[in-house]
Amino acid sequence: MSDDLHNSFLLEGPIDWPEVDAALEGLRLVQDHSSAWLRYRLLDCQDQSLRTSGRVLLDYDGALLLLSDSDAPRVQPAAPQGTFPADLPEGPVRALTHKMFPLRCFLIFATGSLQKVALRVVDDETKTQLRVECVTFDGDGTKGRLSLVTLSPLRGYTRAPQRVRAALRGAGATRGSAARIFAALAPEVAPYVSKPQTDFRQAETAFDVAVQTIANYIRVARENEAGVIADLDSEFLHDYRVALRKVRSVLSLFKDVFGIVQTAEMKAAFADLMAPTGRLRDLDVYLMEQDDYFALLPSSLHPGLRLMFETFAAERDSAHAGLAKHLKSRAYQDQITALAAQFDHPGGFVRGEAGAQPAAAYARKLIWKRYRRICKIASGIDETTPDAEVHALRIACKKFRYLVEFFAPLFAGKSAKRVIKRMKVLQDNLGAFNDYSVQQETLLAFVAQSPALRGARGIEAAQSIGALIAILDQRQRDERARVMENFTRFNSAGTRAHIHAICQAKGAQA
Repeated sequence: MSDDLHNSFLLEGPIDWPEVDAALEGLRLVQDHSSAWLRYRLLDCQDQSLRTSGRVLLDYDGALLLLSDSDAPRVQPAAPQGTFPADLPEGPVRALTHKMFPLRCFLIFATGSLQKVALRVVDDETKTQLRVECVTFDGDGTKGRLSLVTLSPLRGYTRAPQRVRAALRGAGATRGSAARIFAALAPEVAPYVSKPQTDFRQAETAFDVAVQTIANYIRVARENEAGVIADLDSEFLHDYRVALRKVRSVLSLFKDVFGIVQTAEMKAAFADLMAPTGRLRDLDVYLMEQDDYFALLPSSLHPGLRLMFETFAAERDSAHAGLAKHLKSRAYQDQITALAAQFDHPGGFVRGEAGAQPAAAYARKLIWKRYRRICKIASGIDETTPDAEVHALRIACKKFRYLVEFFAPLFAGKSAKRVIKRMKVLQDNLGAFNDYSVQQETLLAFVAQSPALRGARGIEAAQSIGALIAILDQRQRDERARVMENFTRFNSAGTRAHIHAICQAKGAQA
């Protein structure tokens, strides 16, 4: 295939080539060769990053073929072993996928057999005017076959491609696209959405928004359970935790939407779900970033770090085994299933005083209140402020961003998206500040408590960790020094204008 998918056509079933040949009027179709039937796999990651970017990746006959709506096909050898982009041999598919999703593994979304046929359209002098390739898919989980025809016109010839296009359309073919190919090969696979949006046509009150948002994120968490249990990649656990964190944020931020007793019960239930996941996620982050840690220290201190990461890796295996056992347990499955049912059928909830408020009015009040809280915390931060206040600003910013994301579809224009975008630098800054703080605490605890730090290797590791803590402390100080500068940049006149545009309705401002 020598062109992008704009020169491709999809047809359910096989192509009737004699019928196409009969429509060419003075030209004729010649078949050059056809392949044997080959097994194929349709690959993407859990996020379906290729699908959503207009691409389809096929693995067959020891090669990877990447089809795109906007670029020429990319072909390279497949990996004999391994499931991550980094495991692939050097090539264009590795380069693209490693850039798009370096932390995600490839998943198989569909399998089947395919056959490739190469044809040409020639004139009465047997000069080639058009090259045609047809790939016929016979999917394991689909009814009937699918044909993908790609035309490669030759310069100076227009009649042949026009007539072949007309013949294909007459046979019922439609213009090919990555989305259509994926949907045809994997008809049962729904798009993965890690940030589902509330349908405000069906969520008219604050209670409706809270229920629908929580139900959506419970589903996201559940979609990641199998990947966490199978330990496919670290991002399954990350998405699982983010989904539960957003559920807890709704319960915390949507004041007086549910009854007081039920709110307390649900907060406790979702905190219980979150609790077993924390240590494994921490260890994942440390192990993923170990190259960065080694880069911070001279090579003479690397042996000590190796002991620490060997210990972390062993603990990580144990932590994953424990979490997988928990997620497969009857107690967990009963609890998460019951919680999901509560929000899918919310008639049993007691509504709080604010539950019946119109969603838009409630959103504006809540967003304005949280914005004012951010400003109040930030106004008191200087070089003498305790770290706890900087952490409070980080949490306040995160809750504010969640609110704007939850309600973004409710507001016309682009103000909500622009506010979220302008928060990114500040949140990255505050997140790095927090990460350096947590890392120092973890390393100090490791030095104080780990049985591995015994003997000569233990002394070596303690020295390396001490040097690392000193570097992390300085980096935390550097991030702290940037907090007010980044807050001022975020809280510009433009940002304030966007927030006022969101909260302009009467009653939004305090």
